[in-house]
This record gives sequence, structure tokens and C-alpha cells, in this order.
Amino acid sequence: MQVQSQVVTEQHNLTQLSYSVKASDLQFDTTSVSAQDLHNLSYFPATNKVSEAVTQQPNQPENPSQPNRPENSPPDKSQYNLFNPTPRELLRSFNSGRPSKTDTPFTVDAGHFQLEADFVTYTRDVNNSDGTDTKAFQIFIPNIRVGLLNNVDFQIQLQTYNNVRTKFQDSTEEEQSGYGDTTVGLRINFWGNEGGKTAFGMVTSIKFPTNQDNLGNNAIEGGLTFPFALQLSERWNLGMQTGFALNRNNADSGYNVGFVNSVIVGYSITEKLGTFFELFTDITTEAGSELVATFDTGVTYLLAENLQLDAGVNIGLTQAADDFNPFVGFTVRF
Repeated sequence: MQVQSQVVTEQHNLTQLSYSVKASDLQFDTTSVSAQDLHNLSYFPATNKVSEAVTQQPNQPENPSQPNRPENSPPDKSQYNLFNPTPRELLRSFNSGRPSKTDTPFTVDAGHFQLEADFVTYTRDVNNSDGTDTKAFQIFIPNIRVGLLNNVDFQIQLQTYNNVRTKFQDSTEEEQSGYGDTTVGLRINFWGNEGGKTAFGMVTSIKFPTNQDNLGNNAIEGGLTFPFALQLSERWNLGMQTGFALNRNNADSGYNVGFVNSVIVGYSITEKLGTFFELFTDITTEAGSELVATFDTGVTYLLAENLQLDAGVNIGLTQAADDFNPFVGFTVRF
């Protein structure tokens, strides 16, 4: 996966549609909910196939509830939930929701947890019509995902620490730091969780104004995103999303509707190393609103079976977008 002193990611509007915010608005999404933000989509380098452990147990004799399951067909996991976790041998292949802004349609297995976080992000925005120069960074911005059902997970994004320095046209400066806003939401997979060439889902998000030192707009905002994934080949994948967000106006106490769209191409260089290229846009119905467009790219590396590292950069293509936004993060599943 846009500073007028608002931090969301979310990173990277909120989830991810928080990723549609400018540094000047302090709504980062690595996202994502975001947001990103929230920077969300490493499901490309990873595969969305049923785990090898599952495919090697075609009849699942140890599971009496599925005695006649056809060979090599996905197991029925509808009985699992937060309090009846999916067995380890039936877990889907590891799949992260970061680091791109395009969200993932895949959910975390029921009863399991996934931590997706930025170690650190930095944002620079000097190409502004009002002549401001903004430098911002965030440290450890976690998105915690919890599998509620086989096709539903809950997520909460915490903006642990933010620091924003703004230099105005008259050479005066302002610095803000502290905890940012909190975003929660649900991810629902409609199809593709257990395998196949395509996958489609829905992500909801609500941002609550929990920020310190005016690092947000002190308004409740929400969003709805529909991510789609297509496996083009063993190495190439395509992802798309369209989203809608209800945002507080910058000029008054009213609200506007934001429209978020993105497309991403992912490539698996090796079984562990992957890269992606993404085009992201965001525009709102607020009077005077300008198009936010970025080109995003990065790499992911699967360090262990349930641990992925990532790094990337989002580059602004329009004046309303942040000019430069590099980040480093990770995902771990429990």
C-alpha cells in the first residue's frame, strides 16, 4: 500500500484505509488497516496452496469427521474457530498481509495469531503547494491479526510511536511525537483461502482517535476494501483492490468519501525471496481534493517457515502524495 498532523497506516485513510494518508496528515499505512496501512501485500512471494502436510494426508484418517474426503481435496476446516484452533498440520501456507498497500484476501487460520509490523518507517514530503517541509518517522507499528473462524480474522493496528517535524514557509518549525491512532477491523475471505488460481475478500476498518500531541484529526473514520488475487504462473502473481473510506474533512467538521484503488504485480525470485511493483491511487470528494498516486516496490524474504522480513519504498507520483517513504518490517505467525 497521504501531514496535517494525522497518523493512521493505515502501512501506510485506513488499512489498511490508512495507507491513503499523507505524511502531512500523519496517516501512515503500512495498509492498510491500512492505512498501512497500512504497506500490505506479501502474499505474492508466498504461495496460497494447501500445505504440504495436508496434501500428504489425502484421507485424513486421524480426523473422523472427514472419513470420505476425496484425495488431494482441501480439508473441511469449517469446525475450527478461535477456541478450537486449526491443527498445525492443517495450516495454510504462511502468508503475510504486508508490505504493500494492496491488501490481501487471505485470512489467518482459526485460533492462530499473526503479527505484521514496521520496524521503522520514514516519510519526507517537500513538494507541497503550501510550501511546508515534513519529515516523519514511526517506530514499531504492529498490526495484530487473530483468526476467529476459518475464513474470518480480526485485526488491530497500534501506532506505538510517531515523530513529525514540520517546517513552514515562514521558516517556523513544529515537532509532534507520541502514540497515534488505533485502527480495528475484520477480514473476510469469500473464496481462495484453501487454494486455487484466484482469491477474493473484504476488509473492514474503523479508526479511533487515540493519538497524543495532535498526531491525528480526532475523528472516527472507517473504510471498506475488496482485495482480489490472481496466480498468473508459478512465479508471477497479480493483485488488485478497490476501496471506499469515510474521512473527516481537512477544512471543516464534515466528512467526505475516499476512493482507493491499486494494482500490484508480484514475482517469486526464489522459494524464499520475492519482489513486487505496485501503483496506488486515492482521491476524495472533499472540495479541492487532489489525486494521491504512488509507485511502490520492495522485497520480502522468508527467513523461517513462519517468519518473513521485508523492506521497500513508496514514491510519490503526484504533488499531493508523500515524496519518499522507505520502510523495514516483518511478519511472524504463531
